[in-house]
Amino acid sequence: MKITSITKFKIKAVEREKVKFSIRFKLLLIITSIIILAMSSMIFLVTFFYKKNSEVLIQEYNLSLSRLAASQLESNLKSLNYKLQTFSQNYKNTKENKIDLDKLNLFLKQNPNFFYIGFYNLQKKEFFDEVFSEKSLTDANLDKSFFPMIHELFQPEWEKVKSGNPSLINASEKFSRAVLGLATKLDSNPEIAVLLYFTPNDLLNSFQSSIQTEIFEVFLVTDTGNLILDSKLSETIKPKNKSEIPIVKKLLTSNLNNSSQKYFYNGEEYMGSYQIIDFANLSVISTVESDKIFEGIYQIQKRNIVFTILILTISFLTVYLFASSITRPILDLAKATEEIEMGNFDIEIESKSRDEVGRLAESFVHMAKGLKERENIKNTFGKFVNKEIAEKALHGELQLGGTKKKCAVFFSDLRNFTGISESLEAEEVVAFLNEYFSEMVECIYDTNGIVDKFIGDAVMAHWGAIYSGENDTESAIDSALQMRKSLIIFNLDATKKKRPILKFGCGINTGDVIAGQIGSSKKLEYTVIGDAVNLASRIEYLNKEFVTDILISEYSYKEVKDLYNFVEMEPIKIRGKTQPQKIFAVLGKKIDLTSPKNLDELRILIGAK
Repeated sequence: MKITSITKFKIKAVEREKVKFSIRFKLLLIITSIIILAMSSMIFLVTFFYKKNSEVLIQEYNLSLSRLAASQLESNLKSLNYKLQTFSQNYKNTKENKIDLDKLNLFLKQNPNFFYIGFYNLQKKEFFDEVFSEKSLTDANLDKSFFPMIHELFQPEWEKVKSGNPSLINASEKFSRAVLGLATKLDSNPEIAVLLYFTPNDLLNSFQSSIQTEIFEVFLVTDTGNLILDSKLSETIKPKNKSEIPIVKKLLTSNLNNSSQKYFYNGEEYMGSYQIIDFANLSVISTVESDKIFEGIYQIQKRNIVFTILILTISFLTVYLFASSITRPILDLAKATEEIEMGNFDIEIESKSRDEVGRLAESFVHMAKGLKERENIKNTFGKFVNKEIAEKALHGELQLGGTKKKCAVFFSDLRNFTGISESLEAEEVVAFLNEYFSEMVECIYDTNGIVDKFIGDAVMAHWGAIYSGENDTESAIDSALQMRKSLIIFNLDATKKKRPILKFGCGINTGDVIAGQIGSSKKLEYTVIGDAVNLASRIEYLNKEFVTDILISEYSYKEVKDLYNFVEMEPIKIRGKTQPQKIFAVLGKKIDLTSPKNLDELRILIGAK
């Protein structure tokens, strides 16, 4: 019979699991997941493959762009170099072996982009002839005396020119406008080099004619990464070294004449390519920001996302309207769950449906009744034992036996309780005791203590048995100090309520105890036992002799000696101990400026003097 019963229960559990998808939220979740998965997959795949194909095409275009720009620049630079060689050779006066300056001036007028030509003796390292374009100087607001300072830019380049390699530099920063300098050694006289300063309008036109759209940037760099010319003229005027850009780094370290690369720079993704020019160790770089290239793709993505949101909205509305009859009872169950969470177990759910949801509602009502009964048991049980112990007992976490733990043990006792009881009726004694215990127990609970038991008018409590704080001894003493204040307030109202003035004594000791359930299998009591408990009880009794209210042992004192003000009492022989014990009276916390300063003030405070 037992096996059959268990089997039936398992079958019922499986049947109930099958109906979990009949909830509106589940329907919405499934539909949403399908639509999001489908649309996201479509958007992702389309974007991914389109971007991949576009990257290949853009990189091919980028490489072609750098090649085209490099070809045009190489042609223009070689043509410029040829002009300098030709004119320098043709305008030489063979009789005096000097340059015909008149013809060179005519040459400058015919080439308005040129405004200076200088002839430099590579052996003597000095200029011996210079020709200026007066109009260019006037337009640039420059003086001839300015040029020796500009020539300093070429000081590192003359050795390169001397070896037969032309040199092109960017002198724009000196002129505050786009100006390049070209130096080349004369073929007709290897000891002489010619230097030309010119505006790079023709070279810039080569860049701009090769670029089909403004999103691409093309620039010319040296073999050290220094910027010579940029399609953005503003960067040409304020040149800087570009070697930190990954595509330029690749150019400077690679053995290839041309290549392309996708890279990140300043937090943005770029696609770039380069082409080395067969002139003056120059190279052309072409770059484009990926986001600008894929802006169209991102627009398509946004439209697809809007379209997906629209479909989701329609689906939500459809499911919501047609599934409300199924899901409304579920919402009632959810509200009932919130009521139970807040501690209200008196719930009623009316379910007219006879499907799985109806069965769930009926089972839920029965469950609420069971929880109510369990809570009543726990609350009732908690009045006889601590709630923490009751909770552990209900969960089966307390077993017969005990474990060794370090605890702070507390005892308190009313003074002259026997005399007070004789002067009152039994009902009055119970009434004022209940009021007294309510105040004292609250102080213990405030410091996370456990009330172990009431012994007549005495209270036993401990800290560290069920759970331990940072300093259980400190918690115990804090509880005793709160009890002192509560008793003073309690006595203020004694005359009005025709209640006797109460005085108590508290004893605290810290040490190892055995904590656990003590008793038989039919009746158990959770408590702590051991020598540390006995010492705490005997210390409490010493308050009568020392005329104090809170005494602690030397073991407790070592745990909290820096936190409280104490008065060390005379060592006293205690039953069960071979050596006299040091006892300390607690005045108050060191941070409490209102606490007693000595025993006299303490005794006045507690009404013992």
